[in-house]
Amino acid sequence: MNMLRLTLLGLLAAPALAQSLSIANAQPGTPLSMGDDSLRVMLLPFAFPYQGTNYDRITIDSNGAVRLGDASFVNPADGSPTPSEFANDPHPTIALMWDDWAANLATAGNGVFFRAEPYQASIVYKNVPQHGNGLGMLNGEITLEPSGRIALWLDPNSVLHAAGEALMGVSPGYGAQLATIDFASATSAPSSGAYESFSSANAIDMGGAAVLLTPSTADFASSLATLSAFPAPILVPPLAGAPENIGTGCPTPTHNGSIYESFSANGSAGAFDLANTSIEFVKTGATYTVVAGPGFDSTFMSAGAPLQGVADDTQSAVSLGAMGSFAFGTMPAITHAQVGSNGYIWLPEGGLSFAPKATTFHSLGARIAAAWMDFVPNSTTSAIWWENSDPSYCQATWDKVPAYGDGGSNSFQIRMRQNGNIVLSWREFSGSPQRGPLVGISAGSNAVDVGSEDLMIGGVAQPMARAITGVTSMQHTSTQLAIGKQWSLRASLPDPAAIGGFLWFGVTNPALSLDFVGMTGCSQYASLDYVMFLLFTPGGPYNWNINVPYDPAFGGVQIYSQAAAFSSLNSFGAIASNGLRHTIGL
Repeated sequence: MNMLRLTLLGLLAAPALAQSLSIANAQPGTPLSMGDDSLRVMLLPFAFPYQGTNYDRITIDSNGAVRLGDASFVNPADGSPTPSEFANDPHPTIALMWDDWAANLATAGNGVFFRAEPYQASIVYKNVPQHGNGLGMLNGEITLEPSGRIALWLDPNSVLHAAGEALMGVSPGYGAQLATIDFASATSAPSSGAYESFSSANAIDMGGAAVLLTPSTADFASSLATLSAFPAPILVPPLAGAPENIGTGCPTPTHNGSIYESFSANGSAGAFDLANTSIEFVKTGATYTVVAGPGFDSTFMSAGAPLQGVADDTQSAVSLGAMGSFAFGTMPAITHAQVGSNGYIWLPEGGLSFAPKATTFHSLGARIAAAWMDFVPNSTTSAIWWENSDPSYCQATWDKVPAYGDGGSNSFQIRMRQNGNIVLSWREFSGSPQRGPLVGISAGSNAVDVGSEDLMIGGVAQPMARAITGVTSMQHTSTQLAIGKQWSLRASLPDPAAIGGFLWFGVTNPALSLDFVGMTGCSQYASLDYVMFLLFTPGGPYNWNINVPYDPAFGGVQIYSQAAAFSSLNSFGAIASNGLRHTIGL
């Protein structure tokens, strides 16, 4: 990442300051755009010590609490806390005012914010309303220092509903023996954890001062202190943006085909009608014929395993395991795929995608969609399961996944058979009153769109056949480019014989056609400011992982990336991918 450092040369770091409050600023930090009952894992700018363990990240709960470490997978957001949960959480927890707060209802300029400096991290809850009837409102801030000191500050005007009750305090979790104390008068807090419950009967009584918890030999020293206002931040990095695709890769694909149905929202004439049904795309050469499928496979749990780290808008690279490879149309056989949380599988890979549109279904990479829609499979009752131990098939199952913003339960499957057939099956499907899914198969890379067609009418699969042929172009994808985190980049290799290539980054997009050098249909989408030569396994994909330095000065900077590989598919002897534009952030 030397190119990034050179690009930002001359930007100054913020000066060191004593512990202070950021909430009074118009922008008290990076807005986290948190929804109701949501979590956000943020990297700390320093190692934060607690009970003998150093933590490099925290998990912010929209409900007024912070857990140390990454608690996003095993511990969902909790809007109904109890002292027992506080004591037994599997992660140490710092509670400012833990209750059911609705960050999604905060007005413009308000909500949950994060500010990271080398000497202090701040988690700000600014004008966050409480769920239910009444005027409950949270205004407060948690600050963490490299020394392990914690400050809990509540605006004295923060209020709870008449029936509301909220927790403040610290807990090491894992069955801690918590003490109940009055933070307004306490001089110490036990290392085993302490809390205070606020309610209409026990109002907030710190008078605008912050509770300071300073690690001492055994317990925390507790005191009240008035903290100064934090000057407006010099650099408030935004959240990292999703990579934006630019142009297309080469060679120019030759193909014809997709078979799909685009549904509308619940309650409309075109609403989803495939619940408790199954269809199979039978492959003969490059042609697929739609027939009735074998039904939903209820053995998916015993035959497979849940994918790890699945959350809102995530994708997981999966091996085809015992099956070895899968042939889609006349594309080169693939040996891996990407399972998307939003109801589809890329063949072999593609960018994150949650808005089902026919244009993107045809313009991006090859894809199988059982129910392409915005799902959130990260609750305690939902998961995505993957099976690859049987040589005759691989199968992904979305089990009881809720729709984003709507909840509900949606279960469906994609099975890829070794003979090239594709089975789509559905069980219960709650759908959404706001949006409808897209179902089908596509060669992608600007495939011909013949329009949405009824895959099933009255429970009967509709006979139709179509060819899906040709090679795909080189595809480049990546994770978000976030400071202090690992940046993972990938490129597919449509030429199985390719064994070497380049990855490069630039600060501009020249948008230069490379036809003049013999790379027909290829374009350059990133300037050659930093170039890496790579050897890789024939057939690909090829992958890179880059550790990005933690430097807020990178926030908001845009860079471009692109990949190329040596290939015999044109006279120049090289093919190139699409480009990506990245916005760096937290």
